[in-house]
Amino acid sequence: MPKFIGIEGVIAEEQLEAFYSYADNLYISENDVWMSVFVQSLDREARKWFRELPQRYIKDIEALDDAFLKH
Repeated sequence: MPKFIGIEGVIAEEQLEAFYSYADNLYISENDVWMSVFVQSLDREARKWFRELPQRYIKDIEALDDAFLKH
């Protein structure tokens, strides 16, 4: 799975594209599973950002995409 660390190099849009390419083979249908898999694609500052989000802040994968791209 491609890792995103939140510094120079891979931009957020590229990370989402790489993540979806990887995750398409997993046939995930539940939002909580999507988010659990997505957090595994983050490292360092990016993972810290995700872990510091308030509980239930992100309701579905579309909201996760939006929050990730805005951050």
